[in-house]
Formats: sequence, structure tokens, C-alpha cells
Amino acid sequence: MSSIRFARRHLLRFLIGAGALVPATAQAQVAQEKVFFDTFFAACNAVVSVTDPLFPVCNQVLAGGLSGGVYTPGGTVANVGNTGSYGSAGLAGLQRQRELDDEEAKKRRKRGGGSGDFTAGPFGGFVSAQTSRTTRALTDLENGYGAKLNGLLIGLDRRFGNALVAGGSLGYTDTDSTYLGDAGTLSARNTTLMLYATYLPGPRAYLGAYLGGGRGTQDATRRFDVAPISGVATSSTNSRQTMAGLSGGYNWDSGGLSFSVTGGADYVKSRTDETTETGTTGLEFIYPEQTTSSLTGTLGARASYRYAFAWGAIVPSVRAAYFHEFDDDARTVSPRLVVSPSTVFAFQTDSPDRNYYVGGAGATIEMARGTQIFVDYEKRGGHAFIDTWAASIGLIVEF
Repeated sequence: MSSIRFARRHLLRFLIGAGALVPATAQAQVAQEKVFFDTFFAACNAVVSVTDPLFPVCNQVLAGGLSGGVYTPGGTVANVGNTGSYGSAGLAGLQRQRELDDEEAKKRRKRGGGSGDFTAGPFGGFVSAQTSRTTRALTDLENGYGAKLNGLLIGLDRRFGNALVAGGSLGYTDTDSTYLGDAGTLSARNTTLMLYATYLPGPRAYLGAYLGGGRGTQDATRRFDVAPISGVATSSTNSRQTMAGLSGGYNWDSGGLSFSVTGGADYVKSRTDETTETGTTGLEFIYPEQTTSSLTGTLGARASYRYAFAWGAIVPSVRAAYFHEFDDDARTVSPRLVVSPSTVFAFQTDSPDRNYYVGGAGATIEMARGTQIFVDYEKRGGHAFIDTWAASIGLIVEF
């Protein structure tokens, strides 16, 4: 396998987010019930007039607490989740394999690579579809959820000589999340645009980089039951993401066997606009603008074997990578009550699990004139909160 073929495949895996595996779907950001009730009780104790907008809500929730009733923190169940932010939207575990020059094609035919024309044109177009499933465990600070993602990626790149490839991709994802305990739902849609390049400083090494951004919309429902009040709050907001990354690797070939070591760094910054929930219960929130950032480092290895036939080749592969989070940290989310904006809550999120790993396997069918079909699967492991897998299928055509 030529270095630039490997470089393209690995770079685009980072580019479209499969290296991180999980699209960062909205997290519940549910704090302890005690925080909610303690803050709410303190605000109610400050109410001195029946004309205060908070009075009717307090009088119901605290069961006459303004007239001397007894309040027990945590005595009833409330979901105080918000719409969250959903970071960069990962799309597909795209395997980008391309023949780049006549010399490489000649080598393959000598190794029994078939009599077809494997010579690649300077342009490559690709399309890939992905699906993934994610579960997030319930903790004291955050609610658990299940998320389903479907995504589509299209792209085009061009080879300049035998040492440089540059191109761009456009992706779209649709994610539906359901929170545990019938606590609510979130529907998130995200569009991303990326520019990327790969450079070969030597015959077996590569360096890659990408830069891009995304925009998304999120529609959420939050169900709560604070006896005798129960109901549903709804909200809609927009998000923006900035993404960048660097990667590199080195590979060895021996007959049909190829082995490579890889490394990379990926940065994502997400901003979610302020949003106001709508409802009729008096417990709706105003969520402030939120900003999150993540910087991950990756070390990995990959092995593949090329089975050659007269019509082309089949290339199965396996890989594993270790991830470390350097930047993301626990945060405080501070929504306000719509009926009493001076009542501010302070909900803490979990600290991120900073170390985890990803394993994957796939196969590519190579045919004449650079046409390829690929399938890919990968799964995250060793994470304290998140369990997820992603599968993709795609087509590459050269011209």
C-alpha cells in the first residue's frame, strides 16, 4: 500500500469524526434534584407579595410553604435537564483508498493484482452513509440517554503530483436522543464543511491537516413532575462549531500485508445560543449561551492484508487507538426561571473521562479505474459514561 493511499484514508477518518467515534450529541446536563429544590426554596422564601410572578408556582410546589409548610429537599422527582450543546458532528468511518500513479499499479500487477486498469485519475469523489448508536449512563450529576445518529458525507479532492492531496467535504447528520425516565427528547441536525490536505515528506510517511466548521439546530422537550405540577417544556436553539486537526503516520509493506502507526490531535469548539423554554407550568428555564471545547490526542495502529484477484482486490483491515482528552472539563450550567429571571440555578456537570480507546474493522473492494466500495465498523471502549458504535458504507470513484 502506498503511503499516500494510507494517509488519505487515515486523514479523512479524523476529518469526519470517526476517530472520535461518537458524534457529541446533546448531553442532559441534569444536576442533583437537591440543587434544584434548594435554589427554588430559597427563591420562594424571598417572595413577600402575592403579586410576585413566582408566588403561585411556589405555593403549589411547596404545598403551602409560604404559609409555614415543611419542605424536604429531594422529596419529589424533577428533571432539570437542558438542551445542552452538541459539539462536532461525526459522520462516517470513511476508508479513503486510492491508486495514485502508474508505478504503484505496476507493482500491484506484479504481485498478482489483476489485469484490470488500477491507474487513478487526479480527482476523487466519494459518498458515505453512517449510522451510530450511543448510550450515556445515568450519574448523580447528569441524566442518561440513548441516541441514534444517521449521517451522509460527500466530498471531492485532487492529487497534485505524488506528494500532495487537497480537497473538501460536506456532511449532514440527524440525531435523535431520548433521556432516561421519560425525562425528555432532543432532535439535533448539523451540517459541516471541511477543507483538508495530505502531504508526503517521504515514501512511507504522511502529514495531514483539516479545518472546518458546522452549524446546527436543536429542538428539545423537557418533562418534569414537581407535585402537583407536571408538564412539558419545549425549546429550540442554534449551535456553531469550529474544528481543526493534525495527523501523521508511518507504514510498512510486506507483500500483501501492511502495518502502520498513527498519531493525531483534534480540536473542537462549540457554541450554543441562549434559549428560552416555552410552557405553562411556571418552571420553564432560560438557558444562557454555552461554550465548550475539546482537545484530544490519539495514538494508534492499523493492519491490513490485500487479497488480489484478476478483477481487483479485497482488503480487510483492523485497527485500535488510544485517546486522551486534554481540554474539556466539568462545567456549571446556570439557567434562570422564565417567571423569575433573578432566580438562577447552578447545575454541575460530570468531569469528562479523559482516557478511552476505540477499536475497528473494515474491508474495501478495489475494482478497475480506482473505483472502491468500503464498509467499516468501530466501537468505543473503556469509557466511564459512554458506550457507542458506528457503522458506515461508501463508494469512491476516480476520474
